[in-house]
Amino acid sequence: MKLSGWVYLVVGVCLAVIILSYGYFQHYAPNMEEAQKFHENAEAYRPMSGDDAKKKAIKRVESAQAKVDAAAKRWNELVVVKTPPKDLRQGGIDLTRNRIYLTLDAPVFRDSIQKEVNNQLKKGGVKVVQGAQVPFPPTEYQQIVEGYFNWPAYAFPVCIFDFGTITVEGTYKQITDNVRSWSNMPNYIAVTDGLQLTGTSPKLTGSYQLTVVAMIRGDKIAPPVGNAGPPAAAGAAAGAPAAPGGRGGPGLPPGVPGGGPGPNVPRGSGRPD
Repeated sequence: MKLSGWVYLVVGVCLAVIILSYGYFQHYAPNMEEAQKFHENAEAYRPMSGDDAKKKAIKRVESAQAKVDAAAKRWNELVVVKTPPKDLRQGGIDLTRNRIYLTLDAPVFRDSIQKEVNNQLKKGGVKVVQGAQVPFPPTEYQQIVEGYFNWPAYAFPVCIFDFGTITVEGTYKQITDNVRSWSNMPNYIAVTDGLQLTGTSPKLTGSYQLTVVAMIRGDKIAPPVGNAGPPAAAGAAAGAPAAPGGRGGPGLPPGVPGGGPGPNVPRGSGRPD
């Protein structure tokens, strides 16, 4: 059977396409890609003039400073809503005060935390079955900062309370609202995890794990009592760091140092109602 000319033409076109495709993908395209990379590398290693190097250095510094400023802004916004105040009468604590007085202030601060935790436990309208007990601080002034505020074990003074299992009763909505509400707890960072529900709707029992963190404001910490040193250093912690916006270096939330060596409110260490 004699093939028509169209068959030979189609076969020839197909062979040509195959040959051209092979040449393009196996030789031309890889060579062009390699040439492009070579060109880019050459540009990267091309010696810069003094003005070019200076402009690029300035640009890098400006970019780094912008990132630092953005981080400081975010941190300062967090400090306002997620750290307790520095005034004991407002539920906070001032770590620049003499450590002997801190043994009187810390129980008051502890009671303020307990009050805030108790209020938060009831959010959503749940019934509290198993709540959270804030531990009491040491009574010895030699241990008050290190034992309760975890400094200098951490880079900044912080109280970390792992309350373990919290158990509440209510409807599904009440329990889930209660768990979600911890993320909005004022003055403290609260973390919940592992919610488990049991029972028959509408009355359910919810159990979850709770941790509350109190990051203490301030850029200075009172030194140990009896520490030798010049009077001017009486209110400063040796090497106490500070977070962006503070004046003592990175690590601590910004705050206003001060506080005289004397009690400023009546003290007590009883459990709150």
